[in-house]
Amino acid sequence: MKIVLNTRNLLRNLLLLLIALVTAGYYLHYTSRREAAPAASQVNMLSLSPIVQDLRVMEPKAEPVTAVVQVSKNQTFSELMERRGFDPETIHNIYESSKKIYNLAQIHAGKNIFITTTPENEILSLAYSIDPLKTLVILKNQDLIEAVIQEKRIEVRMEELGGFIEGSLYSTVDSLGEEDQLVLDFAEIF
Repeated sequence: MKIVLNTRNLLRNLLLLLIALVTAGYYLHYTSRREAAPAASQVNMLSLSPIVQDLRVMEPKAEPVTAVVQVSKNQTFSELMERRGFDPETIHNIYESSKKIYNLAQIHAGKNIFITTTPENEILSLAYSIDPLKTLVILKNQDLIEAVIQEKRIEVRMEELGGFIEGSLYSTVDSLGEEDQLVLDFAEIF
């Protein structure tokens, strides 16, 4: 028996076999991925039902709310706090806690009070700028309300500047690298 190999038929058969193997491999890969990934309707069902029976959904922690309240003309601290929805006992406790270091009856119209509360309107802190250097800060820590004065420190530096006035005072001071305010201060002196 004589076997005659037809290379043309052999190449065609090998090519068909290769295409069949690639197609079968793709089909197997695709069906295994489909079985592993649930359908869109099943995803919604899975995300709604807990995997662990005792799983509890934790509510996000409520963020504090800070309000900037401007003191109106002839407005007292009590009136301001009542308008913000605080009860008389809380207002009294805040007032008494600060009385030794600053009397809140002395708040001035036009100044701001920064009030930080919980979303349920429970006081967390209060800040009132007494002057540019002092701020009254009232903090509630559990049931205790404490008041402190925060003071800013001023750093005073003396620097020497010298030169001859050529042209104008402004151009001379500007050429020395100083600010325009220095020219105005000199002009006020003379």
